[in-house]
Amino acid sequence: MSNPQSDLWQQLHDAGIVTGDMPNTVDIEVTPWYVRVLQGFTGQFAAVFLLLFVFSLFKDFIKQEEVAFVLGLLLIGGAYAVFRQLSTAFAGQFGLMLSFTGHALCLFALHRSLDNSSTWLMIAIIEAVLVWVIPHFLHRFFSCYAAVSALVIASIKLPILWLMPSLTMIVVILLWLHEAQWLTQTTRFRPIAYAFTFVAIQMHSTFSLGYAAVFKAAEGRELSAQTWLIPINEVLLGAMLVLTIVKLLARYQVAAVSKQGLAAIFAGAILALISLKATGLAIAWILILLGFSAGNRVLLGLGFFAFWSYLGRYYYFLNISLLDKSYVLIGTGVLMLLMRQALKHLRTEETHHA
Repeated sequence: MSNPQSDLWQQLHDAGIVTGDMPNTVDIEVTPWYVRVLQGFTGQFAAVFLLLFVFSLFKDFIKQEEVAFVLGLLLIGGAYAVFRQLSTAFAGQFGLMLSFTGHALCLFALHRSLDNSSTWLMIAIIEAVLVWVIPHFLHRFFSCYAAVSALVIASIKLPILWLMPSLTMIVVILLWLHEAQWLTQTTRFRPIAYAFTFVAIQMHSTFSLGYAAVFKAAEGRELSAQTWLIPINEVLLGAMLVLTIVKLLARYQVAAVSKQGLAAIFAGAILALISLKATGLAIAWILILLGFSAGNRVLLGLGFFAFWSYLGRYYYFLNISLLDKSYVLIGTGVLMLLMRQALKHLRTEETHHA
């Protein structure tokens, strides 16, 4: 019976890709997923019972804000030690519970000063440091999410608040477009990229509902009155969509002045103009393009989810009759089909000439 690995090595050797004898193979034990899930739940239960035991002993001391803050930092430090020493599912969930409890204690200790922007800026800096130093995917994701959210809250009284969705999307685009450059650091940058993506979608979904929705989400805090920047934010997002298309055309060596390139840029410009009215579509299409170009199904799924969510919201809030809404849907569908046929025709024509 032939060995598939030996056959593959022989084919590579005949093609001149490799030389010499086939190296010895190493058997890698892969723990079944259900065992890892059981280990994760076990780690959570162990951490919960340990914390309950500690809190029952020191419940009177924890009520003091200084003690709670110190204990919270100690728990986060303990989580860091667990992540550094062990890499099992049990240790990962155990460390997460320790860290989340430490975060809760620190927030409790700082709750009197949470109305101060400098406090949120300090939280953002601390979370950014944790993103960089703690080697765990979920912890980095939640820490980065918390850091960006804290930064948004810190700028809540500044005009830049209304531009935060577009500024966050700039980071999202840069991270995913240059994914190949940080593959050696993928365990560090991938959770950061996903966190920025989630924050961008959530933040824009809230901001696009208007001042009242943001005021409610901010729990009555004073907001920047420069709401005229909200349309500017949508213009910037549309420009980012067109620039993303241009960058992807350059990556795949498609000239921007070619028929395909011009058609893609024109389609992007049309979508950018549509997104000024149906807000959010620019973000969705950026994520779809980035996910498709990188073969990232998770990012592609987020893009499609955002697209249908934004489109459904726009359809629901459209202040016209149901019959007119039906006409809008029919017209949009016909336009998309025509654009698809035009791109397909241009591609066939260029292939024929080549």
